[in-house]
Amino acid sequence: MRINSARDDAAGLAISERMTAQIRGNNMAARNANDGISYLQTADGGLASVSENLMRMRELAVQAGNSMMSDSDRQALQAEVDQLKQEVDRISSSAKFNGEFIFDQARNSAVGDLTQLAVLDGLRNGGWLTDAERLISEQTASPPTARR
Repeated sequence: MRINSARDDAAGLAISERMTAQIRGNNMAARNANDGISYLQTADGGLASVSENLMRMRELAVQAGNSMMSDSDRQALQAEVDQLKQEVDRISSSAKFNGEFIFDQARNSAVGDLTQLAVLDGLRNGGWLTDAERLISEQTASPPTARR
């Protein structure tokens, strides 16, 4: 039996409308979940690149600590570290999902709680990255480059 109007079966129509609303709600929830997954995959890609750059910076810092390195070798290492830092900054300030910045909280507050993870700012403004820069600059006798 088909229900075309309340006149055909009022109770059946009410049940049908309620089920239709539930299906639409479930479809929207699935779409939202897929958007969240895509957002996290985009963020993960950016963080993977940052992680690779940070590991390379650590390798360079350890390499700069080798007493057999010349000053020009250390300066070359510092130049590579500076380039890697610029790439980390570029990723952190330009990664977007759906037109919204993922990591740059100053430019985007609409993304919500996920951006509260200040991982990149913490790495950029302290921790072992700062120690590595200090070590390289001490070994090369050149001041560390200014960060933005």
